[in-house]
This record gives sequence, structure tokens and C-alpha cells, in this order.
Amino acid sequence: EGSEDMYDAFLGEDEEEAERSGEVAISEGDWNKRFQSIMAEIKTFSHNTPEADQIAANLALIGLAHDFLYSASSYGKIIISEIYLPDREKTLKPVDLGGVAGGSKYIVHNILFKFALDTDGLYGGDDAAAATVGGHELKGLQAYFNCNLPNLCLPLMALVDYRGFRVIAMSLLPLGENTLVYGTGDGGHTMVNRSRAFRGMMKRAGKILNVRTHLAGLDPESRKIVYSAADVEGHRGLDGRFYLIDFARAFPCETPHERSRPGINLTRLLRPEFVKEYRCRLCPDAYSGFCDPIHCADVDRATSFLRSTVLPLFATDLPSLLCSDSLLDAALGEEVEKEGLLESGLVVKLMHQRGINVRYLGLVYVHLLRSPGGEARDTTLAALLVEMVTRVAKNDLRRRLRENMQKMRRPVTEAHHALVVHYLNVLIGRSAHSHAYWEGEVCRALIDKFEGANLIALGSDCAHLRDESSRGAPSDRSFKDSFCRLVGRFFGDARLVLLHRLEHAMDIVLHPRARRAVNANARNRLDSAEPLQRADLAEMGVRVKH
Repeated sequence: EGSEDMYDAFLGEDEEEAERSGEVAISEGDWNKRFQSIMAEIKTFSHNTPEADQIAANLALIGLAHDFLYSASSYGKIIISEIYLPDREKTLKPVDLGGVAGGSKYIVHNILFKFALDTDGLYGGDDAAAATVGGHELKGLQAYFNCNLPNLCLPLMALVDYRGFRVIAMSLLPLGENTLVYGTGDGGHTMVNRSRAFRGMMKRAGKILNVRTHLAGLDPESRKIVYSAADVEGHRGLDGRFYLIDFARAFPCETPHERSRPGINLTRLLRPEFVKEYRCRLCPDAYSGFCDPIHCADVDRATSFLRSTVLPLFATDLPSLLCSDSLLDAALGEEVEKEGLLESGLVVKLMHQRGINVRYLGLVYVHLLRSPGGEARDTTLAALLVEMVTRVAKNDLRRRLRENMQKMRRPVTEAHHALVVHYLNVLIGRSAHSHAYWEGEVCRALIDKFEGANLIALGSDCAHLRDESSRGAPSDRSFKDSFCRLVGRFFGDARLVLLHRLEHAMDIVLHPRARRAVNANARNRLDSAEPLQRADLAEMGVRVKH
């Protein structure tokens, strides 16, 4: 194959012509041409490039990103709002691109939209799992983008979350039926690796990402060497450029202990930060059926190392990080306001930095729970608990919104806003309904979502959540009371903390007067069954990840 560092020499005249084509005027609506033109220029920069040229190119990239995100958000909101309308009544019509995964696809102003839904039962009908895989798609793209390979082109991508649904928005690429040069376009039945230049780029990317070179394909007799997951696709576009797409399995899964949970090898992946720093290269096709099972042993050892070494060390370090401004600033590489600890998701940022998935919040909590007590430890326990309950509430609210959308089947607003206000009242208000919800659904969801949470969500018996003065005494508090007591010791009224955290996580916008009223008179408002009224909710915004 020759040296991987020499792959640039294998590029043909059509690639050179494609690069030169970036010099011509480009339509504002052609996202891909704009993006590839800007990136081609940026990748030529060196320390000798004039600063003015660097600034101009980066400003052009920022402007492009703003335009793309605005369009993705605007069109995505319409597509989601009209999901249950008959196609003939939709403002934006779906297109037939083949395949059934995710349901309908849309192309609007050179942006491809596809729903992240479990329409074919791959995850046991769990749409939240399908949304998780959509998140993996974005993380995988970001990882390959950060490889910074000169001639490897990638699409623009964003995730649009609205009313419980997620759509993936991607710039339309110049691909056709015969452009595949690497990977598989039919689920592993046929493997392709026909371009020497593309092979060199993927080999280099595999080394950067620390993923193993391996033979891949469903048929052991016709497997081919790949440097990524088998279903990462490489194309030589109609414009002569090399494109990479389909990143949902860019990184290997953890050891799938819960084999009975459908699609667990697709949802529970190891984080890029962990894989990149692990002591040996890991096969992204382990436990997929695309490769020799021998590669699963490395993933088993990596999973064990993450759980037995990385997690306990992180749990030991976390209290000192969160309770020290200087350590926190150093860890994140930026100055942060500790007062915004919960709203800004600093705990999750620190976990991701160490290569730890959010699903391990429960185990981090348990490791801390078993460590010597103190204010720093208990502050951290409170922050972890808020993060876990927030994520449970967010997922439940999204599910309720999806069900309400299906029930209404029309792009209305009032019914969804009323649902959100009702749910928030159940979550933070004081009523028999709220008590039953916390003792039942919240506790069950914590146990299901976060391993180790069976030691946390013990309802009225969660003695470890009581303050020191009541240790050893029988507990008559509910889980919600214990949660409020622990969190309230360090962050103020826990119900207000949870409300603000959920506002941030779901882009819920309260009217300023309502926010002022709740903040000024929190105890009286939150001690009622309905602390919020319908008029208090201004809007449910659109969240866009990119």
C-alpha cells in the first residue's frame, strides 16, 4: 500500500480540479461548496499565513455555521411540528430516498433532514435510544473532523431537538449510486475498499483515533481490511472530492452486559476521549457481527479498566475539582463561575473530559458515597443527584411531548405548553400526585438509566441522603424530601434548582415576571400544588447541537 503519509501523492487530477473549483463564486444556499471551499483554504494555512487571511477565513466559517444552524433550526421546527400531518398537507414534503430507518426524510434548501426514531424496532421501540444514536453520529463526525486530514471532506451536521423529537440535519453532498469507494452500503454484505488514496486517509485517521485496523464484513470469506467501523462510508463525490459519512458507530461499544436490551451495542459506546487515550487500539466493530470475535476481548479489558480504574479515580478527584475555583479552571482550560455549576453542566463536562459516559453518573455517585464524608464530598453528591434527576425528568418530558404530538396530530401550541406546565408542577410542586410520581416513576427511571442508582433511589429508606443530625434514626422522608434536603444544603431550594436546570436542558422559557415571582417567593410558590400557571410559560424553544 505504501506509506500512509504519502497518500496525498495518490490524489488524481480530478481532486486538484475540485480544489481549484473553490475559487469560483458559490451560491449562498450550497452549504457543501461553501464549507469545502472555506475548509480547503484553512487547511493550507501555516505559521507564515498572514493573520488577516486567517481571520477572514475563520469569520467566513463562523458565518457559514450561523447560517446553517439557523436554517436547520427553522426548517427542523416545521418538519417536527408537522410530523403527523398527511404528506399532502405538509409545508415541507418528504422525499423517497430508500430505506425505512428513522421514517420520512426531507431535503430543504440543500439540507437533508431525517428523524432519529426507532421506526424499525432496532432498539425495541425506544425512540430515546434512537436519539442517542443520533448523538453518536455527531460525535463521530466531530472526531473525524478533528483529525484534520487535508483531503478528507465531511458534511455540516446539526441535531435539532423540539417537542420531544430529534431530527438530524446534514448538508447535502454530491454523492450517487456509484460513488462508494470504502465501507459498506448494504449492511456489511458487500465490503468496498477500492481507493488507494482513501485507504491512506482512513489509515491515518484510525491511528489518530486509536481504532484498530481489521477485516470486516458479514461474510468471513469476503471480508476486507478497514480502518474504521465497517459501515462508515467513504465516497468519491461527483465533484471529485473524497467524502466520509455515517459516523454512528465510529467508536466501539462497551462490553454489552445487558444482552437482552435491544441495540445496546449501538447505544452504549465508549467515548472518543477514552478510546483515544487507551493503551491499545480498539476495534469499533467488536460485538457487531462484522468482524472476528477475537476483537471483543480488547473491548472487555477496556470496559473493565474504565469501570475499575478511571471511574474511581475520577470520583476521588471530583470533589476537589468542583470545590476549588483554580482547579476547576485548570481542568476545563477556561474560567468558570462556580455559582453556575448546575446550570452549565460542569459535572458532565468534567466526566466527558476523562472519557466517562453520562450513564456512569450513578457509579460515580456510589464511589463517592463510600468515600470519607465532608462538605466537598456532599456538595458533589448533591450536584450528581441533580444531574441524574434532571436527565430522568428531561427524558420523561420528551416522551410525554412525543405522545401528545401523536395524540393531537396537528401543529398546535397550547396543548403542548399546557402539558409542560402540568409536568413541571408535578415535578416541583407539593401534592399527592407529585409524591407518587417521585416515589414511583422517578425512582424507577433512575434505577433503569443509571447503574448503581439502586443504592440512591430507595424512596423513604434513602438514609444516606439525610443530614448528619438524623443519621441512625428511622427515616420517614420520601425520596423527594431527601433530595430536597441534600441539595438544599448547598444550592438553595432544590425544587428551584431543578426547575432552572430543566429550563436549560429543554430550552423552556418562562416569562421574566414569572421567574421573578418564583425566585422572590420560592417557598410559598413551590409548596403549592401548582406553583406555575399556564401564562407563566413563554415558549418551548428549539435546541440545536452541533
